[in-house]
Amino acid sequence: MLPTKLYKYCPFNVFSLRAINEAEIFHASPTQFNDPLDSNPTLDLDISTDDAVRLLSRMLEMSGETSDRIERQINTLRYNATEPSEDEPNTPEGEELNLRLLLEMYILRTLRREMAAHGVFSLSETYSSVLMWSHYGDHHRGLCLEYDTSLMAVPSLGPIDYKAPRAVSAYQLLRWKIEGNADAKEQVRQNYFHAKSDEWAYEQEWRDISDKVGVNTLNFRLSAIHFGLRTDFTVKQAIVKMLSRDQDIELYDMMARNESFKLERELVGRDYLERIGIRQPPFIIFRGITLLDV
Repeated sequence: MLPTKLYKYCPFNVFSLRAINEAEIFHASPTQFNDPLDSNPTLDLDISTDDAVRLLSRMLEMSGETSDRIERQINTLRYNATEPSEDEPNTPEGEELNLRLLLEMYILRTLRREMAAHGVFSLSETYSSVLMWSHYGDHHRGLCLEYDTSLMAVPSLGPIDYKAPRAVSAYQLLRWKIEGNADAKEQVRQNYFHAKSDEWAYEQEWRDISDKVGVNTLNFRLSAIHFGLRTDFTVKQAIVKMLSRDQDIELYDMMARNESFKLERELVGRDYLERIGIRQPPFIIFRGITLLDV
């Protein structure tokens, strides 16, 4: 079930300011993820060799290749599969195995090229993860933005499955690309973008998948901003003043519990921060005051 609130940890910079002020989000390329296994699946070639040839041909056709070029590529793969190895002579079984390995490699390469055009916007179910504040919140100096997901449906948003296999099924890929099966397409996309090692389970991650990498319009309402344990006072002051007309956006300080290593949040007193003006230099504040006046 989709949580009504999801959270984005971020440093305080021009991009987080634009996220707050301009309702922008950034869908990142999976090739830039710090986990090289994330959105970088293997392929389970659970179909026949003939079906694998059909699948690769169809994927190349959909990518814009001409029929002549596709035929030449398939013939090249068949020829390369018959090349003898140094260790053992050619056999029909060996050639079949070589061809399947080549088909697996080329199908996966074509799929990765297609999926590279998509962008990923990552969110979390929690605002109080010490590790995520450290990794993504500029070592607790940044922000954690809270988004309300209840106002509109976002079909491209879904949770990470930390127990899913890394491999994409060629059978599901075949059903999608050749049969046009929508359920199979969704299964492939789930395996590609939403499968992750269980070592990352502490992130409680949800992902919004876009058809393009880069800046996109926000599909949620910004409902709160959390300041880290080390967020500079001036950052808090600037954001409070920026949101003076947006009182419905709640502001929280993150606090460390005395009895444990867990974090909790506390509402920020906005009135005091809103009243503070720009600090003047001492020579202006004390202008006209002499030692005799003290």
